[in-house]
Amino acid sequence: MFGGVIPDNSITMQIKKDIKIIISISLLIAINLLFINKYLGRVTEYAGIGTFIMLIIYIFIWIAKDKVRLSDRLCNQLNKWAVLVFFLLSIIMFKAIAPESLIVDRWSGISSFWEASFNHEYPYFAISHLGNLSGPMPVYFILALPFYLLGEIGYMSLFALFIFIFFIEKMKIPATVKLWSSLFLMGSAYLLWEIVCRSTIFFNSIIILGCIVWFNSINKQENIKSLYFWAFAIGLSLSTRSVFAIPVIISSLAALRRKEVSIKNMIIVVLIAGITFIITFLPLLIIFPENFFRFNPFILQSSYLMPFHFSVCFLILAIGASFLCKSGNDDYFYSGLVLFLTILGYFIYHIIESGFTSAYYSSISDISYFILCAPFLQYYILREIHKEQILMEQDQNI
Repeated sequence: MFGGVIPDNSITMQIKKDIKIIISISLLIAINLLFINKYLGRVTEYAGIGTFIMLIIYIFIWIAKDKVRLSDRLCNQLNKWAVLVFFLLSIIMFKAIAPESLIVDRWSGISSFWEASFNHEYPYFAISHLGNLSGPMPVYFILALPFYLLGEIGYMSLFALFIFIFFIEKMKIPATVKLWSSLFLMGSAYLLWEIVCRSTIFFNSIIILGCIVWFNSINKQENIKSLYFWAFAIGLSLSTRSVFAIPVIISSLAALRRKEVSIKNMIIVVLIAGITFIITFLPLLIIFPENFFRFNPFILQSSYLMPFHFSVCFLILAIGASFLCKSGNDDYFYSGLVLFLTILGYFIYHIIESGFTSAYYSSISDISYFILCAPFLQYYILREIHKEQILMEQDQNI
């Protein structure tokens, strides 16, 4: 798919890799079309036509990355200007659209949580401007605190965008692919929705993706201190949303199966991460013991998203997926895929319970959760291109 000579004994592996790339880009496009069709339908009766046009545009952008020939210098300049323009337009949008006018209340949940905390009240009883309780875990709110103090939660998504672009810049991939990645991401309906609505899912997903990237960069047999420090960080990161246990399970078990880490060290990692995770809840448990047991994130997430036994099924799926990870790159693909399947299961569950129209158009099922998998899938595509580029350079040096 990306060029280069493929040895005969590598054809099967190349086909499998190409299939995973096709799956990844197809899911990314599907997520975007879900957002486009739903929200375009609120302003025009021709949402179906608009969605089809956007499908063609996304496919064209994907194909163009290999066909368009621009100099590296021009691509880098276009990339920088695109990011700058996107940043400035986002700031203008923050000023033009009042968050109170939106029917998305993640920003309000953060505000009400900290307002209650600063008033010495139990924060999980705080209600958003739409009357909803907040379900994320404590570290989620701690990460959001700087943006709350800045007075604009929307900067969380912009910050996450810059982190992802930083990841891209560190890769050895063609400048045209870097430009494609930035344009595809900044032109994604889900990211535009995130920024307009001051949502935080993309930010949360980028944080976990960064942890997995860090994990795969550690020499787990020799750099034990870094591994243990990662365990501490992942314990904190898991105290955002419980669904992020999926990529952690996949990458950890895959590393264990690939013998990148010993069983002894993995047990220590689990203990460090588990203790760290528990510690994040101790202030609430100590200060508000009765209230904590009456209502906490575990109760809300298990009752609102899916029944608990359904969630367990997807954790088992994550364990199974870890056996398919032959390399660190596979960790990103299967993390994105299982996250997508998990949210699809949640979506289907609500369709069965409430019907398609209510689940999709009336937001009984929150399609924004599909964003959880998007950074993993796009990062996987870029990692595979990065690996292909390195192999091509090695062939040229022989």
